[in-house]
Amino acid sequence: MIATRERKHGERLAHTKQGRVLPVSAIYGANAAGKSTLIEALATLREIIIGARRPGALLPVFPHLPYGNRKPSKFTLEFIVKETTLIYELEADKQHVIYEALLILKGKQEEYIFERDDNGVSLYGALNDNKLATSYANVIAPNETYLGAIGSAPAINEPLATAAYDWFNRHLIVIYPHSKFVYLPARFDADEVFAAAMNAGLTRADTGISGLALEEMNANALPLEDKQLEQLTADL
Repeated sequence: MIATRERKHGERLAHTKQGRVLPVSAIYGANAAGKSTLIEALATLREIIIGARRPGALLPVFPHLPYGNRKPSKFTLEFIVKETTLIYELEADKQHVIYEALLILKGKQEEYIFERDDNGVSLYGALNDNKLATSYANVIAPNETYLGAIGSAPAINEPLATAAYDWFNRHLIVIYPHSKFVYLPARFDADEVFAAAMNAGLTRADTGISGLALEEMNANALPLEDKQLEQLTADL
């Protein structure tokens, strides 16, 4: 998502201390080149961080087959929150988190916010003096991320950890081709500006659809059997 030196449309970019960031990017390649795998990896990382699971439950990771079935999965993600660049690292297998770290990037220097390995969780900066954060570090479950534990706890009161968790929880939204948005027609009906923008976008994208329109219909007029109509009403 980092912009090149190309100057055209520069006014559309987000400017941060680390450079210019693209508002949109495209991934392209041949079939079976790994496009879907990249998206699924992001979704998996998000689920590992924010997902609730019972003690002993397996983590949703899959082995890197070329490296061997017993090799853990590794993630490293660099992202920006509140004009601050953070780095999150995670290494895990199906049973437990092997390594985890959250760092802040300052220029070319990296500073740890926390680091977790076989020896436990090490806290730095404001977290080092945070008694509640220390308590979480002492009782963290093997199949739980420390970022998920402290980021979802408002009482921790560590802005960067909370911002990092919120980025995964609220801003990293994975939309699959089969994803369903049941509230879309309702918004289309209630928001004229949104409806106009959506119709314009469909036209520009050359979908063959010139516009969408909603037409109210009496449910009893639908060609459905009583059981189907009851099911439809229950679903709605």
